[in-house]
Amino acid sequence: MPIVTQNRVADHKFPYSYRYSNGGAVIPQTFYGGKYTVGTDADHTQTTTSFRGSEEADYEQMSGVDIIKNLRTEYYRSYDNGHEFSSVRRFQEHAHTSRTLRGGRQGYSGSPFEDYTGPIWTDLFTSSRPGTNAATQGVLDAYGRKFIGQTAPTSPEAGLATFLGELREGLPRIIGHSAIARHQTMPQKGSSEYLNWQFGLKPFANDLTKMALAVSEFHRKVNLFRQSSDLIVHKKAHLNETSSSRLVSNDSGVLNLAIAPNNNEGEVFFFNTSAQPPPVVTLYETILQRTWFSGAFSYHLAEAHSFLGKMERYDQLANQLLGTRITPEVVWELTPWSWLVDWVFDAGQFFKNLTLLSSDSLVLRFGYVMCETHTTWTKSIGPLQPRTGVTGCPSTVASSWKVISKQRRRASPYGFGLNPATFSGRQWAILGALGMTKSPVSLRSGL
Repeated sequence: MPIVTQNRVADHKFPYSYRYSNGGAVIPQTFYGGKYTVGTDADHTQTTTSFRGSEEADYEQMSGVDIIKNLRTEYYRSYDNGHEFSSVRRFQEHAHTSRTLRGGRQGYSGSPFEDYTGPIWTDLFTSSRPGTNAATQGVLDAYGRKFIGQTAPTSPEAGLATFLGELREGLPRIIGHSAIARHQTMPQKGSSEYLNWQFGLKPFANDLTKMALAVSEFHRKVNLFRQSSDLIVHKKAHLNETSSSRLVSNDSGVLNLAIAPNNNEGEVFFFNTSAQPPPVVTLYETILQRTWFSGAFSYHLAEAHSFLGKMERYDQLANQLLGTRITPEVVWELTPWSWLVDWVFDAGQFFKNLTLLSSDSLVLRFGYVMCETHTTWTKSIGPLQPRTGVTGCPSTVASSWKVISKQRRRASPYGFGLNPATFSGRQWAILGALGMTKSPVSLRSGL
């Protein structure tokens, strides 16, 4: 399978023009212009790793209508024909890419500027660059398992088996029970009341609500579950965006400004380099990450042509509505201190997916988890003071390094991070019946 890594360099040139005076008399009215390169090619790159196939040449010859038709055909195909993907883009951004400064210092060696129009930027990071902060494959697989648990069409609406199992510990106490306890101090009463609400009454009420809703919408949910059997059910889900920001450094001192075409002439000719107090130089790091899932499932509801078939069908319907089966997930939930293990390892999600993808012939027709991470280092200098007679100087100059990382992680028919070589004979038989194999132990998708 042709997986190709490609690199390209983005444009990083800004237009500029300036008038200068050599000693104040020789060529005072001459303008020079052009485009100035800010940074190097290595600072403005994009690296992409993805599938490349011969079919791309066909797309180039197609009309817009044919391309849309072909894409729709591929989208609704009964097996997965997508691929994993990753991309990292690095570039700079500047707050002032076209600024006009007038009245610069004259009589300075090296062709001093009088007027200048063009970019002003900070002296960016020469020894270090922001990392990608991209999610690892293990993290993406963990996200994928969570998404499967959220979107699987056979996931029970309620958890009757778990609810009944937890009743062996007794019903939660009514509100205010701790307040009348004589052997507890007031702080102990308050903490006992809070724990009773959080881990007793609140989960108890939530379980009753879910079961009540499942029963009240019995006909609608049963009909929907029955009608979707053996069809391709598309699902999408998102995780909440996460963001973080931190101050990397904060200092005062040299301006470290730059304008085209020489790095030090901006502060020499236009800015007061000995201003007091000196400008403050700050460097912030900001990380923004969003994750989402797109997939399609199919499952099979037992045929009700015989007594056993009807019993199996009733079991599937009852479990989908109320969660009546004793499964590895239920056993785990009833295990003491399982919540503490889940706090660190999220084993409950593993058992949930194991239960879902081993029942009702549920498989993923396709499943992808996508993650986009934006990492920004922003360096700002200010407040700035212009030299006497200079106009157009900004009070603050800021420049940023940005790294945008995009990833797409692909699932197997039975979940993320699984090797098809470990599938059981029963699992291969289900995939074969669904037309998802091209040989007894080989998937059409090429996994």
